[in-house]
Amino acid sequence: MDVMAVIKDLYNISGARVSVHDSAGEELYAYPSKLSPFCAKIQENIFTRRNCVDCDQKVCSSLTANGEPHVYRCSCGLLEAVAPIHNLGVITGYLMMGQVRDENPDNDEHILKSSRSLFKTDEEQLEYFSKIQMLEYNKFESYARLMGILAKYIAQHNRFPAKADSLPELIKKYIYQNFAKTVTLDNIAKKFDCSKSTIMNSFRKKYGITVIAYLNQIRLEEAEKLICDTELSFKEIACECGFYDQNYFSKQFTEKYGCSPTSFRIKCKGNK
Repeated sequence: MDVMAVIKDLYNISGARVSVHDSAGEELYAYPSKLSPFCAKIQENIFTRRNCVDCDQKVCSSLTANGEPHVYRCSCGLLEAVAPIHNLGVITGYLMMGQVRDENPDNDEHILKSSRSLFKTDEEQLEYFSKIQMLEYNKFESYARLMGILAKYIAQHNRFPAKADSLPELIKKYIYQNFAKTVTLDNIAKKFDCSKSTIMNSFRKKYGITVIAYLNQIRLEEAEKLICDTELSFKEIACECGFYDQNYFSKQFTEKYGCSPTSFRIKCKGNK
């Protein structure tokens, strides 16, 4: 059985994105490769992205090897399902599907309410909302059971799809998902089981920027959003974005944007 072909077939009949994850939750393969437009918008916000990750991790941690697929709603109210992939009683990965809504109007209201602050206007929110695939709840459960059969096949035949991304792309994804934590060349090298020189050279060759420069870029871009869109203190923003020294954060921010975080927030408020 061609696992990746079956994943595409499952998406084609259901409209729900299907993905394969290792035991740590890292996405190895997905079809479609990109998130749905609504979920991609949700992921742009550091807090809602963290809620999504925490929700998925909580559900995965409750699964047992040989367990059946579990259907649940994400933190925003979208339908999701997860099935464990196991080897000799140990969970080695997960199959997940979802990013869809069902026919329940009460749940539609929950989706809209939980995401309202992420959009500039109601019209923009409704545009993204209208693009969410709709699927009857009982049909979604049926597709989840089919996904569970595929998970068992992967486990029995050791047919994990290979990582679709190149090393630099995986590094970039890892940095984006973990920028709020302590990220060093040492732990990146350990994560991908290669030398620091390989990490540095391959990333710079692919993107024309160093790993550390990219890490700081992502952190500062997230800080920019928080300064404009929240009332968090600059100390809180620094911590949320992985800067554990507020003075260093202020210095880096000023170098990139040509003004201090305080001045930048004043400008943002003046433009609204």
